Amino acid sequence: MKKRLLYLTIYSLILLNLSCNEKYDSNTANSQAPSKSISDKSSADIKETGLINQNIIDNSGNPQDTQISTKIIRDGSISIKTTDLKDSKNKIDKLIKQYNAYYEREELDNNEYNTSYNLKVRVPISNFDKLIANMENSGFNIKSKTIQVRDVTNEYIDIESRLKNKQDYLTKYKDLLSKATNIKDIVEIENNIRTIQEEIESQDNQLKHLNSQISYSNLDIYIFTQKEYRGSNYDISFWDRLIDSFNNSMYAIVDFFFFTISVWPFIVLIIIAYIIIRKVRKRNKSR
Repeated sequence: MKKRLLYLTIYSLILLNLSCNEKYDSNTANSQAPSKSISDKSSADIKETGLINQNIIDNSGNPQDTQISTKIIRDGSISIKTTDLKDSKNKIDKLIKQYNAYYEREELDNNEYNTSYNLKVRVPISNFDKLIANMENSGFNIKSKTIQVRDVTNEYIDIESRLKNKQDYLTKYKDLLSKATNIKDIVEIENNIRTIQEEIESQDNQLKHLNSQISYSNLDIYIFTQKEYRGSNYDISFWDRLIDSFNNSMYAIVDFFFFTISVWPFIVLIIIAYIIIRKVRKRNKSR
């Protein structure tokens, strides 16, 4: 028992030293209620370290390493008008391959007004400006261009710092779990380990997403060609209007035919009723 208390006391001193180095809001720190004790006197020692208090784990201080590089996300969009959509698309394909980019999404839209490609490109940040400059110098008729820059350095540092602190706490929890002998202590420590592991996984995914956005920029490319305007009906030739009218009349006849088929029971009932009424009238006249 004494040996166990000695181990826990050493861990308490180490963790208290770590918590002193972190910057917490004094009002928040004073208002934090201690978590539920585990069981015996050794549980109180564990609680004093701050490991069982999830509020302390979730409110890590600022990182000590201030030499982190600036984290920038750059995105853009560009709109291109062309008279030869196929040729322009082939040129874009070559540029995408040249600058080690790739299509995340590719959509073709063909309507009565224009034919267009909606392209979402992922391009390495080091080639982002080169790709746009090459497009501007390749004879494309650029109608619009937008570049957006977002500094996510503080967000990155915050997530990275919280992740590191949680990993440190997880190591301490595992050390305590290896020394624990009381069933209640073991269950509570394992529950806290599970919670921290889920938080670590979530923040690790956030960092991966940020790194992906930082290392690869998004570039939306819209290529379109306008179709010839046909004008109003009065601009169309007489024969074209005649053919359109004939086609519309044929559609109307077909629609009426199918409508008649759909209501044939009612038509039969009307005919039967008409025949019966005529016979009744004839009998009345003969009398």
